[in-house]
Amino acid sequence: MKKRIKVWFHSDSNSDIKEISIHKLGVFFFIIVAMVAGGSLSFLGYDYYRLKTMSFKNKALAQTIDSYRNDIRNQREQIQAFAKNIEVLKEQVDTLSKLEGKVRLIADIKKSGESSGFIGIGGIPENDLDPDISLETRHNNLIREMHQQVNQTTLAVEQQVLNFEDLIKHLEKKKNLLASTPSIRPVDGWITSKFG
Repeated sequence: MKKRIKVWFHSDSNSDIKEISIHKLGVFFFIIVAMVAGGSLSFLGYDYYRLKTMSFKNKALAQTIDSYRNDIRNQREQIQAFAKNIEVLKEQVDTLSKLEGKVRLIADIKKSGESSGFIGIGGIPENDLDPDISLETRHNNLIREMHQQVNQTTLAVEQQVLNFEDLIKHLEKKKNLLASTPSIRPVDGWITSKFG
């Protein structure tokens, strides 16, 4: 009987005492099972808590990533719109250059040393930007080309301003010359007397 543990229960309603006898090995096994179950429950609880917090962080991270993707998509759309605007600007500068050439031809004014044919030499690049690149691809090459073409177009515009200033200066000279020159030839006169 030394290997058994006895537990006595006494109830209030009657004076009977109940005795339960448990083997020591059974008590030891019960304590081990209770400790393993408690440890397992605490590990599962901790793991559940950790997974739940990771789930909340993942949701927040997914929202942030979606926000960044929307921002990137908007920026790429703006880049494409800017590329189209650069193409329009290049066409307008080319149109101005052609207009200047026509005015010079009509007014019979040749280009002076100050006004060079910058655009004719290759000021504005002929290759068009590709604004229809997929929104999912990187736009690094497009941005690099845009910077180059903006710089070249800016130089062409500055040169065009100098050309127009030179053209206006020559037109002012012609205007002054035409204002002081009579528009009709004077009548040929007859010499009626040698006196005076």
